[in-house]
Amino acid sequence: MTNENKELIIRLYEQGLDTLDISEQYGFDYSDVEAVLAESLEREDAPEDNFRDDVEADADVLRSAGMGTDEDYGSFGGYGDE
Repeated sequence: MTNENKELIIRLYEQGLDTLDISEQYGFDYSDVEAVLAESLEREDAPEDNFRDDVEADADVLRSAGMGTDEDYGSFGGYGDE
């Protein structure tokens, strides 16, 4: 599906047409319309967390819960590196 068709589907949805109307009136496959709308809504609803990836986000959660590694707290060597 072209980007132009994807943009058309999104515009039609924003104008109040539902998935079935868009697929029937404009000749798009129903599952393609659903996929385009799901992708569009997912991008709009995705929170902006400024993490590079899920691993970094998971590490941040563990660190904030007091379960990080010594390196997370600034200790890179042996004992006494306060």
